[in-house]
Amino acid sequence: MRAAVLVACCLFVAAGCGSDHSEPPPGSILKFDAAKGTSSVFVLGDRSKRVLPEDIYRVFDRPQDAPEVLIAQRASEATEAACGSGSVEKEQEGPSLGEPGAETVRIALRGVGVRHYDLVAMTTDNGAVALSLDPNGSTACGQPTVDGLLFAAELRKRDAIVFGLVGERVSAVDLVIDGMTRHAKLGENGFALEIPNPVGETLDQVVLHKTDGSKTTFPAG
Repeated sequence: MRAAVLVACCLFVAAGCGSDHSEPPPGSILKFDAAKGTSSVFVLGDRSKRVLPEDIYRVFDRPQDAPEVLIAQRASEATEAACGSGSVEKEQEGPSLGEPGAETVRIALRGVGVRHYDLVAMTTDNGAVALSLDPNGSTACGQPTVDGLLFAAELRKRDAIVFGLVGERVSAVDLVIDGMTRHAKLGENGFALEIPNPVGETLDQVVLHKTDGSKTTFPAG
């Protein structure tokens, strides 16, 4: 299990935010290196405009289905470390992110990568959202903003998976890696992209395509 280092980043400082991984080039988000683990959690948007997950992610509006009930306890326990591991630079992190609720577990995206993970999302009792690549993958936890974009990356030498959530008004998600646009798989608010042989590559931007035809790029270019 690889829990994310909890560093919440607005779009202006995302490039300077990281855990035990290489510093990305200026203006980019994340440098993929040979270290294993989970990247920092990136919450891109105005950090003064926190919102409740239930208000921005429709996946939490529907009842749990049978597969979600079966994995609920396991998934919520898997994310406890990510939601409760200290605070960083006055961000509302660590214990203040709250305890993930098994009754809120929802599968936001099925069949992620060659390991066929499910991207599982759940809310906490303090207004945060926890993510898990189930079973036995990376976990992350953070507080979404009105933009709805919250993501992290599972890092391995042979592959990496960028995974996260977007709000209801997003119809497609693109990741720009070393200048090349790649289309992420999108489910119920959840998105993911598996990147083979990622070492040395850089995640430059995340592009959100909106239902009204507009798009938003993070970091803004």
